[in-house]
Amino acid sequence: MKRIFFAAVLLSILGTVSAFAQEKEQKTTEQVVAEQVEKLEKELNLSPEQAFWVDSILSFNYASTMEEYDRLNESGMRNAESYKAVHDKWEKRTEEAMKKALTEQQYIGFLRYVGKGKEYKKAKDGTWVLKKGAKKEPEEKK
Repeated sequence: MKRIFFAAVLLSILGTVSAFAQEKEQKTTEQVVAEQVEKLEKELNLSPEQAFWVDSILSFNYASTMEEYDRLNESGMRNAESYKAVHDKWEKRTEEAMKKALTEQQYIGFLRYVGKGKEYKKAKDGTWVLKKGAKKEPEEKK
């Protein structure tokens, strides 16, 4: 369940595209990404520069994910693990890029937005803090 909403960024975009595919007027990838950026702007209080970076990150990573999915489809791949591996790869890249573009508090908000970061809660002053007894996930070594 944790990963489902990162898909909020990637998979919710797919879900939105699928939902609108049944309607006469289908939204473009750019429109769907723009809607996600608008939601994130409000949710995370992004500066114009950050909104630009978030838009660029989501646009590029979504397009790259779709290209890899298309290549798998064209090759006749039906193995769900292959699609999951592609999803996981681009999810990780999106998170890494967002971490660079956002402040620590905004990044935690982003993780919460996509269904992760459950070890954090909002404090009375509106900042994100670790829940009592929760452990911060260790940084991966490069």
